[in-house]
Amino acid sequence: MKLSQISADKTMDILCEITPHISNIIEDKKLMEILKNKVKYEEDKKEEIEEIGFELGFKNFTKLIPVIFKDHKNDVQMILAIMDNVTLKEIQEENIFKNINRINELIQDKELLSFFTSLQKLEALK
Repeated sequence: MKLSQISADKTMDILCEITPHISNIIEDKKLMEILKNKVKYEEDKKEEIEEIGFELGFKNFTKLIPVIFKDHKNDVQMILAIMDNVTLKEIQEENIFKNINRINELIQDKELLSFFTSLQKLEALK
Protein backbone atom coordinates (compact mmCIF):
# COMPACT_ATOMS: atom_id res chain seq x y z
CA MET A 1 0.00 0.00 0.00
CA LYS A 2 1.25 3.50 -0.83
CA LEU A 3 1.54 6.20 1.80
CA SER A 4 -0.67 8.47 -0.27
CA GLN A 5 -3.50 5.94 0.15
CA ILE A 6 -3.35 6.00 3.95
CA SER A 7 -4.69 8.58 6.41
CA ALA A 8 -2.22 11.00 7.99
CA ASP A 9 -2.76 9.49 11.43
CA LYS A 10 -2.06 5.94 10.25
CA THR A 11 0.87 7.13 8.08
CA MET A 12 2.57 8.64 11.13
CA ASP A 13 2.21 5.33 12.98
CA ILE A 14 3.56 3.41 9.99
CA LEU A 15 6.57 5.71 9.59
CA CYS A 16 7.40 5.33 13.28
CA GLU A 17 7.26 1.56 12.97
CA ILE A 18 9.21 1.12 9.73
CA THR A 19 11.91 3.75 10.32
CA PRO A 20 14.17 1.50 12.46
CA HIS A 21 13.99 -1.23 9.80
CA ILE A 22 14.69 1.19 6.94
CA SER A 23 17.55 2.63 8.98
CA ASN A 24 19.09 -0.83 9.44
CA ILE A 25 19.06 -1.33 5.69
CA ILE A 26 20.30 2.09 4.54
CA GLU A 27 23.08 2.13 7.12
CA ASP A 28 24.54 -1.10 5.73
CA LYS A 29 27.91 -0.11 4.26
CA LYS A 30 28.11 -3.17 2.02
CA LEU A 31 24.72 -2.38 0.53
CA MET A 32 25.55 1.31 0.01
CA GLU A 33 28.75 0.40 -1.86
CA ILE A 34 26.79 -1.80 -4.24
CA LEU A 35 24.23 0.95 -4.85
CA LYS A 36 26.90 3.60 -5.45
CA ASN A 37 28.44 1.55 -8.26
CA LYS A 38 26.77 3.38 -11.18
CA VAL A 39 27.71 4.06 -14.77
CA LYS A 40 27.78 7.68 -15.91
CA TYR A 41 25.76 8.53 -18.98
CA GLU A 42 27.63 9.94 -21.96
CA GLU A 43 25.63 10.89 -25.07
CA ASP A 44 28.28 9.83 -27.59
CA LYS A 45 28.59 6.35 -26.04
CA LYS A 46 24.90 5.78 -25.33
CA GLU A 47 24.61 2.19 -26.65
CA GLU A 48 27.90 1.10 -25.11
CA ILE A 49 27.01 2.71 -21.78
CA GLU A 50 23.50 1.20 -21.77
CA GLU A 51 24.93 -2.26 -22.39
CA ILE A 52 27.54 -1.83 -19.66
CA GLY A 53 24.87 -0.31 -17.40
CA PHE A 54 22.62 -3.32 -17.88
CA GLU A 55 25.50 -5.69 -17.12
CA LEU A 56 26.52 -3.71 -14.04
CA GLY A 57 22.90 -3.36 -12.98
CA PHE A 58 22.42 -7.12 -13.24
CA LYS A 59 25.71 -7.80 -11.44
CA ASN A 60 24.75 -5.31 -8.72
CA PHE A 61 21.31 -6.89 -8.44
CA THR A 62 22.88 -10.31 -7.89
CA LYS A 63 25.05 -8.74 -5.18
CA LEU A 64 22.02 -7.06 -3.60
CA ILE A 65 20.01 -10.26 -3.16
CA PRO A 66 22.28 -11.79 -0.48
CA VAL A 67 22.61 -8.48 1.34
CA ILE A 68 18.90 -7.69 1.31
CA PHE A 69 17.40 -11.16 1.72
CA LYS A 70 20.02 -12.64 4.03
CA ASP A 71 21.39 -9.76 6.06
CA HIS A 72 18.11 -7.81 6.23
CA LYS A 73 15.43 -10.45 5.75
CA ASN A 74 13.66 -9.62 9.00
CA ASP A 75 13.79 -5.87 8.29
CA VAL A 76 12.32 -6.35 4.81
CA GLN A 77 9.61 -8.69 6.07
CA MET A 78 8.71 -6.32 8.92
CA ILE A 79 8.46 -3.37 6.53
CA LEU A 80 6.17 -5.36 4.23
CA ALA A 81 3.99 -6.50 7.12
CA ILE A 82 3.69 -3.01 8.59
CA MET A 83 2.98 -1.34 5.26
CA ASP A 84 0.28 -3.85 4.30
CA ASN A 85 -1.13 -4.18 7.82
CA VAL A 86 -0.64 -7.93 7.95
CA THR A 87 1.25 -10.13 10.39
CA LEU A 88 4.91 -11.01 10.02
CA LYS A 89 3.86 -14.66 9.85
CA GLU A 90 1.62 -13.93 6.84
CA ILE A 91 4.54 -12.31 5.02
CA GLN A 92 6.87 -15.18 5.90
CA GLU A 93 4.42 -17.81 4.68
CA GLU A 94 3.40 -16.22 1.41
CA ASN A 95 4.99 -16.93 -1.96
CA ILE A 96 8.34 -15.16 -2.50
CA PHE A 97 7.04 -13.60 -5.71
CA LYS A 98 4.23 -11.94 -3.77
CA ASN A 99 6.91 -10.54 -1.43
CA ILE A 100 8.88 -9.30 -4.44
CA ASN A 101 5.76 -7.64 -5.86
CA ARG A 102 5.21 -5.91 -2.51
CA ILE A 103 8.85 -4.74 -2.53
CA ASN A 104 8.43 -3.38 -6.07
CA GLU A 105 5.36 -1.44 -4.96
CA LEU A 106 7.29 0.04 -2.05
CA ILE A 107 10.27 1.16 -4.09
CA GLN A 108 7.88 2.85 -6.51
CA ASP A 109 6.12 4.77 -3.73
CA LYS A 110 7.38 8.30 -4.38
CA GLU A 111 6.10 9.67 -1.07
CA LEU A 112 7.82 6.96 0.95
CA LEU A 113 11.10 7.33 -0.92
CA SER A 114 10.91 11.12 -0.70
CA PHE A 115 10.43 10.97 3.07
CA PHE A 116 13.48 8.79 3.66
CA THR A 117 15.59 10.60 1.05
CA SER A 118 14.90 13.92 2.77
CA LEU A 119 15.85 12.43 6.14
CA GLN A 120 19.08 11.11 4.66
CA LYS A 121 19.89 14.59 3.30
CA LEU A 122 19.24 16.13 6.72
CA GLU A 123 21.53 13.54 8.31
CA ALA A 124 24.28 14.38 5.81
CA LEU A 125 24.13 18.05 6.85
CA LYS A 126 25.07 17.22 10.44
